Amino acid sequence: MRETKYPVYVLSRGRYDKCKTAMFLERDGVDFKLVVERHEYEKYAKNFDKKKIIVLPPESTGKGAIPVRNFIWQHSMDGGHERHWELDDNSHH
Repeated sequence: MRETKYPVYVLSRGRYDKCKTAMFLERDGVDFKLVVERHEYEKYAKNFDKKKIIVLPPESTGKGAIPVRNFIWQHSMDGGHERHWELDDNSHH
């Protein structure tokens, strides 16, 4: 697994079986975190390593991308990172 200088986060919702970005990152051996809503956790866990999955808190769920991006930013800062990458789940390769 290739580590990155800054953490990589993939925001995903409803694409547990076709999350192309995460699939490409896995194929290329890039370390990343998959950020999902709690009610979809089990579906994602069938296709991706549970250690790579971060479950959103309830206050960041169902309110669009801005609360999710704010959660990721805080998660990255809490991990001591000054920067991070955020990727959507539908990137094409």
